Amino acid sequence: MKEKIRVSEIEELALLLDNELNISEGIDALNQYVNSGCFANWKCPKEHSCNEKISVIYRRKHKCFYCSGRLIWSGENDLQTLYPELAKEFDIECNGVEPKNVEVPNAFLEFYRKVQ
Repeated sequence: MKEKIRVSEIEELALLLDNELNISEGIDALNQYVNSGCFANWKCPKEHSCNEKISVIYRRKHKCFYCSGRLIWSGENDLQTLYPELAKEFDIECNGVEPKNVEVPNAFLEFYRKVQ
C-alpha cells in the first residue's frame, strides 16, 4: 500500500528542503508524496546540499548523506580528517586514491589490502 503522506505533513522532512533552490527550479516538493520518485534539493542543518529523490530521503529517515558518512565531504568526514595518523600510512599509489577522498569504512579495507 502506497503512503499518501505529503512532505509538508512531516515537519522534520520539510525543514530539510532547500526551498529557495527548489522554487527557482520550479520544483513543488512540499506538495509531493513521501514515496514520490521526484527529485528535490535538500540542505541539512550543517549546510550540506544534495539533489535526491523524495522517497530516498524519506526512507533514510531524513539523514544527510554527508553527516551519515554515505558521501565524502573532504575536510569533514574523510580518512585524512578523521584519522590523520592512519592517513600518513595510506598508500596512495597502491590504492589509486588520496586519503582526503576516502570514506572511513572503505579506508580500513583499502589500508589492510596494502598491508597484505
